[in-house]
Amino acid sequence: MASNIETSSWITCTQDTETRLRLFCFPYAGGGVAFYRRWPTSLPREVALCPVYLPGREQRIEEPAFTSLEQLVATLIEVMQPYLHEPFAFFGHSMGGLIAYVLARSLQEQSLPLPRALCLSAIKAPHLPARREPLHTQPLPGFLRSLYRLGGTPLAVLQNAELMRLMLPTLRADFTLYETYTLTPSISLTCPIIVYGGVQDTLVSREELEGWRPYTSASCTVRQLPGNHFYLHSAQDLLLPLLAQDLLVNL
Repeated sequence: MASNIETSSWITCTQDTETRLRLFCFPYAGGGVAFYRRWPTSLPREVALCPVYLPGREQRIEEPAFTSLEQLVATLIEVMQPYLHEPFAFFGHSMGGLIAYVLARSLQEQSLPLPRALCLSAIKAPHLPARREPLHTQPLPGFLRSLYRLGGTPLAVLQNAELMRLMLPTLRADFTLYETYTLTPSISLTCPIIVYGGVQDTLVSREELEGWRPYTSASCTVRQLPGNHFYLHSAQDLLLPLLAQDLLVNL
């Protein structure tokens, strides 16, 4: 039951009297939500930022990360019960986008409230085939090389034995969660989907972003910004005004 889960360890919200929408943000593989905590100054006061802290990172580094997306989403639904009575939206980058989608899908299947907008970033539609070999089963040297090529983990971190000792279990778990998810038939979501991506992203193409259109019976908008797979860092000043616009129009 939700009462058995400490919700405050999973979610924090920065909101005030002008809040009209909660924006739940999900991290990419191996990442945390520290990056999102810089967003409130660039989002309208009507939007309350609600980072979702997953086990295995940041203040929850001692907790084992989930390896099953279905189990994670079942837990998230319990955690989010206190928040579902007011308008909300999801934003997830890469792995976080897949988490956000499966969570929205599970909410709809359980006849629970849906996000006003499902915002997905740098993630291909899940029915499309993978363009690389799975990472989670690779031996350590190959796993580290693949992480470097993906670009989300700085070389200085990969070369730091102590940091990698702490992060490897979570990185392995995250890629297991992402790469072992199997899409099953489902009805289309009834909430809008907004898909963001980097023009120079070599991991997710425009066509793979467009692949999300059949996943909703509402509107689906695809936007690309300058940058690679992690464009949300380099193009943050361009992304946040667009995100704010897309959120407020769906209130």
